[in-house]
Amino acid sequence: MKRRAALRNSQLRSNQRGMAAIIVTMVTMVVISLIVLGFATISRREQGQTLDQQLSTQAFYAAESGVEDAQNVITAAIQAGKPVPGKTDCDTNTDGSGYTPNYPVGAATTLDAAHNVSYSCLLVDPAPTSLKFDGVGTDNVVVPLDVPDVIDKLVVKWEPTSAPAGSPSTCPAAITSAFSLQSKWNCGYGMLRMDLVPTDGAVTRASLSSSTLNSFFMPTRNAASGNLSYSGNNDKPNVTAADCTLGSYSECTATIIGLPAVKSFSLRLTSMYQPSNLTVTAYHGSTQLGLSGAQATIDVTGKANDVLRRIQVRVPVGSHADSASFAIQSNGSLCKRFRATPNYLSIPADIVNPDTANDMCKSQTYGTPQAGG
Repeated sequence: MKRRAALRNSQLRSNQRGMAAIIVTMVTMVVISLIVLGFATISRREQGQTLDQQLSTQAFYAAESGVEDAQNVITAAIQAGKPVPGKTDCDTNTDGSGYTPNYPVGAATTLDAAHNVSYSCLLVDPAPTSLKFDGVGTDNVVVPLDVPDVIDKLVVKWEPTSAPAGSPSTCPAAITSAFSLQSKWNCGYGMLRMDLVPTDGAVTRASLSSSTLNSFFMPTRNAASGNLSYSGNNDKPNVTAADCTLGSYSECTATIIGLPAVKSFSLRLTSMYQPSNLTVTAYHGSTQLGLSGAQATIDVTGKANDVLRRIQVRVPVGSHADSASFAIQSNGSLCKRFRATPNYLSIPADIVNPDTANDMCKSQTYGTPQAGG
């Protein structure tokens, strides 16, 4: 009996050891399976991310192709002396403006059929409600403004292009006609120079002289409205305190009110001391006006399989960038009646055959050379 009991106990212990081995094996298989599934999931995810990035790049390039197509239409219109055509509908050329290729309703413009790459929507606004210029410094920008209604308020905002070294608390305490040297300017904002002139109708030298509004908008530590009235301040220099958000670098604002009842202006902007990003807007009452003649916005959505990329760009539609701040530009000839050298100004006596039809060159009596002029 004892032998049988001992044999049964031995068999029982042997069966238990086999069960433990099975459990250990099953746990090990589960752990290995989970590890394999985890690696497979990570691999699929990375593969999907790589594919999405590739498709996103293709969609971006497709959108850029749409921008190029739109720019070609805009350039052709400008070269033909026609207004920049707009496009307000994704599917069709509702105004017959000639953006190519024409869009059948519900269809996209296919660029690569084999890889399902296209751009599905193209919008063009030739009169955006705001104009933006980045990195404006001493090389000024000249902005033509054509508006559909009388401007009651013209607003220019500017902000630093990057985190500046100066502090807002070190801006001037108040406006002054004696400007700081570049090396002494510690304010975090640039000072905006603005020249505004109406350009409706005939523009003459006399009208330019009498109707131009010239102002320097100076950031100050003290709160200011930033408002300047055109009426009563044209044809003279102005220094105005800008409306700036001090304490954190946000933006400064200059607001021109009391404008003449015309619909065409030319605006020259310069950021002194440091470059700035500028935004120009105009209002009739509370309505923000579209500004044509300077920029057009192109909005394009590119598509690659099921991935979409939408981009919006601003393109110049006229020659408004002018870096020659101290040059004369004329549509006709000029008659130069003087010589200038360091510390010396003289009237030469060797002018021959002056252009008497030109007001600048009619016969006049000149004095003798003057030193120190």
